[in-house]
Amino acid sequence: MLSFVVLAAAIILITFFIQRLALGPLNALPQLPGFAAQFQLIDFISLIIYIQVVLGFSLRAVPGDLGTTHFVVGGTGLAVALLLWGGSVLVLSRAGIRDNRRRAVCVLIAVPGAVFLILAAIGKSVLGDSPALFERLGFFLAASTGACLLRPIASWIAGGSDLHAQVSKAP
Repeated sequence: MLSFVVLAAAIILITFFIQRLALGPLNALPQLPGFAAQFQLIDFISLIIYIQVVLGFSLRAVPGDLGTTHFVVGGTGLAVALLLWGGSVLVLSRAGIRDNRRRAVCVLIAVPGAVFLILAAIGKSVLGDSPALFERLGFFLAASTGACLLRPIASWIAGGSDLHAQVSKAP
């Protein structure tokens, strides 16, 4: 029981740490309360790319004929893709980021990159089969380094916020 609690705590801490490290500037943006999402054409193009990647992965990852397994893998992937896409667009809209380039980079690179780093860190450093502590720490440090590389991208995205410009000009 104690090992499960320690494992759960490690997963939560790694998720929080890497998310804050990679996407911290986006989290620090002021948000408009009660603001509905404003979709732009680039958001829908990003959604189409998400769907294509998920469908391509589900067809390649599961061998054999199209069957129930393909629908389960594809359906789960599509649900996760829709949640990532919807959350990203909502945060960008509430933060007042209207630039298409910044929105595309956030939705297609920054957020999926952070999710990949979180899953890699959890999969290798916490749930990995290596008994060596140094090897597990190495995977965590590699994911942290990747998060540090994503941070300037998130800062660039946050710099395009209409609200960020208003807050920085305030006396």
